[in-house]
Amino acid sequence: MKKIIYTVVFLLLGVSLMANNEESLPYPEADFIGEVYVIENDSVFLLEKQRTRIHAQASATMYIFGIGDIKSSLKVANRCSSTRVKEGKKIKLLVRAQNNEMDPMTVLSLFRFEQKKKQRAAVITKAGTFSGVSTGLEGHILFTAKRYGKSSYILEVSEMEDGEYGIMINGTVGPDGLINVSTLGVGDCDANSKAAKNKKKK
Repeated sequence: MKKIIYTVVFLLLGVSLMANNEESLPYPEADFIGEVYVIENDSVFLLEKQRTRIHAQASATMYIFGIGDIKSSLKVANRCSSTRVKEGKKIKLLVRAQNNEMDPMTVLSLFRFEQKKKQRAAVITKAGTFSGVSTGLEGHILFTAKRYGKSSYILEVSEMEDGEYGIMINGTVGPDGLINVSTLGVGDCDANSKAAKNKKKK
């Protein structure tokens, strides 16, 4: 009888400690895997989420001569994210993963989008007739990370230039073939597009 009582007491203590640990976290973990919060001062806000798929595109010379490049890329609607932060400061992201036991550099991808007129795109792989295959997101952003809570990571980036960015959990493709990507804009959207135009003119 005593053993049963002790077991019940230990279980209750375990549940109590878990609850206290969750309550002691300064910010709540996101509800779903792949959701991302930006931490600003003492508050957090959820990033815009997009559902997309991988698109493959061949160069014109590949179609005509069978020689050229084939690119696989992620594309999301609109040229600017609806969630934005100011440029020129350290950015903290709270990312919910399946768990936080893996090296975050292998689990998470933070990358910069190339802005188009009506969408944003990021190249994943590029295969050339003579150059072979290169993998990995172009515009990959380096970050430092630490575990947070039961299933999350906090990512820190010392400085991010004006532009459009995406973050995703690697290898999480839904049964419909779509991928969840959270997006973030740094600086003013119009300023981003003007800066890009000025670079092209130079």
